[in-house]
Amino acid sequence: MAKSRIVGVKNLSTVTNAIQKVGKSIESGVKDQVMQQTSNIEFEAKVKVQGISSDIEIRKFISDSGLSGLVSARHYANADLAAYIEFGTGVHASEILQGYPNEVRELAMQFYVNGQGRMPSRPYLIPAFLRYRKQFILNIKKIVKASIK
Repeated sequence: MAKSRIVGVKNLSTVTNAIQKVGKSIESGVKDQVMQQTSNIEFEAKVKVQGISSDIEIRKFISDSGLSGLVSARHYANADLAAYIEFGTGVHASEILQGYPNEVRELAMQFYVNGQGRMPSRPYLIPAFLRYRKQFILNIKKIVKASIK
């Protein structure tokens, strides 16, 4: 029968502290990026929507102690109208959604009624989201690489 042995790790507390330090560095970088990129999305969407409708409110929300961010649009008269302005309706929605990733198409489908609408699309939020999401991902990769060197 084999004997069990306890293996000790020399300087375990030093290794544990180093891992925690890297984790905190990455977390801090992620929080900074969430704040920066949601602010960028909010600002760009607000600028774009000014020429479209004065009845749409763009707001950002930060949650999970800064690790999550959301930018939303709401029309004062009808919550769904903000989405119909963004994506359009009927054939207009169908055309614009062809160039968007599946996650955006799925979001737009939540507002689908019958495909007969005639409202043209006037995107203001999704282009900003797609642009700054790409920058967010690139920056997070840089933060992780810099933290683990």
